[in-house]
Amino acid sequence: MKLNYQRTILIGLAFLSIQLFWGFYEAVISKMLVDSFGLNPFWSNFVMTFDNLIGLFLLPLFGSLSDQSKSRYGKRTPFITVGLSIAAFFVIGVALIDFYQQSAVVDAGILGILQDGSNYYFQTNASLIERIQTIANANNRVFTVIGDSVMFTSKLDASFVRYNLIFESITSISPIFLILYIVILFVTLISMAYYRTPAVSLMPDVTPKPFRSLANAIVNLMGVLGYIVATLIISTLTQEFTSYIPSFFTLSMVMFGILLLFRFIVKEVAWVKEMHAFSLEHNLETAEEIENIKSAKAEPLPQKYRLSFMLIMASVFLWFFSFNAVTTKFTDYASNVLELTNYVLPVTVANIAALIGFLPLAKLADKIGRRKTVLLGILMLSSGTLVGSFLTVSSAWIIYLIMPVAGLGFAAINVNSYPMIVEMSSGSNIGKYTGYYYTASMAAQIVTPLASGALMTLLGLRVLFPYATVFALLSFVTMYFVKHGDAIKQA
Repeated sequence: MKLNYQRTILIGLAFLSIQLFWGFYEAVISKMLVDSFGLNPFWSNFVMTFDNLIGLFLLPLFGSLSDQSKSRYGKRTPFITVGLSIAAFFVIGVALIDFYQQSAVVDAGILGILQDGSNYYFQTNASLIERIQTIANANNRVFTVIGDSVMFTSKLDASFVRYNLIFESITSISPIFLILYIVILFVTLISMAYYRTPAVSLMPDVTPKPFRSLANAIVNLMGVLGYIVATLIISTLTQEFTSYIPSFFTLSMVMFGILLLFRFIVKEVAWVKEMHAFSLEHNLETAEEIENIKSAKAEPLPQKYRLSFMLIMASVFLWFFSFNAVTTKFTDYASNVLELTNYVLPVTVANIAALIGFLPLAKLADKIGRRKTVLLGILMLSSGTLVGSFLTVSSAWIIYLIMPVAGLGFAAINVNSYPMIVEMSSGSNIGKYTGYYYTASMAAQIVTPLASGALMTLLGLRVLFPYATVFALLSFVTMYFVKHGDAIKQA
């Protein structure tokens, strides 16, 4: 009995495409909303919650629909094909609309932020100098007028005035590009949600129960690889305040390439049959269970699992409340508070650490249990955010030490929490309970950008890491009382 690594890697292609897109979404969309459209942290975070609002309702729905699907191509493959195709097409439109808005910003003379010694300024028309001073005075920003320039002592102040000026001078007067941007982004996010739950559910569909933590580690490894590819594309093809069209066009082509590879190589129907035959032979499933899966007959969650299920859902909610707040605004935090020139590099370092740690953490769970491994991961995540709370510009280099720790911590959480949910579900409703798992994470990701964005608007960006630490530690409390879902204890 051993895991089929090659097959697991191939089914992970769909998840790779999801995380490839999400790497772009988290690193770029927030900056587009601020740099090009002039939205403040609260409203930019509000737009960033659209994917979570969509996922909250649609991920369980699409998961259940895929459970009941009887297509000759399998339960999950049709959803993956349709959703990935639409997303890969519309994602180019996001960059195109941003380009037209950037052109309006350039025409107005509100250009990128430049540094002059210890001061920061952005190039602009002389006619806007008075308006810049008014915005800066109204928000208590320190500045000095030198000729046709307004100089700021911090990049954060210059950025704040710049996005307020863009919104007042361009977006509020002619909001057509913002409206088009949101519509196209909305369609893209719906198409991503359409295939996300089916793509994740494919792993337990073709993987026998004892190997699901290890298989989930490999699938997550593929996801981190998607994040790394995304950051490499962004770093190579994009500079601050320039067009994103080359990088988003590359993203689209890579997504289409993944879809073609997936359709030619992955044989869902045959692989599911082989998994059931293997499970029946080794007494991992009964003939009745397999028949229920084939007939799409859903079974209720047993009473003994319900408390543990709810506690895991609460834990998922809390650690995503912590983690997503950081990922949503980290690029702004890194560039404006820590003044890092390469604001995506710390995230890349964290992803590489997670990439290295996925398989060892899955094997650690085989020895000490999934629950204990998740608890260890929460402690690593919270320790990283706690140290991050005290960093300044002079100590910014420490971010490269704590991000790998946080990355390993979240890897330990991701590898083992989802298999705990699947362990308590039946084969006929894997998509449904996968959807519930994502519902908990999406609910957190709806609220936390708004809550953290409001706090950052009120208290400044520095509140980000203390905020994340509190909710990470709360997730440790709820996870501590979970009693089921651990493969070692149930073996």
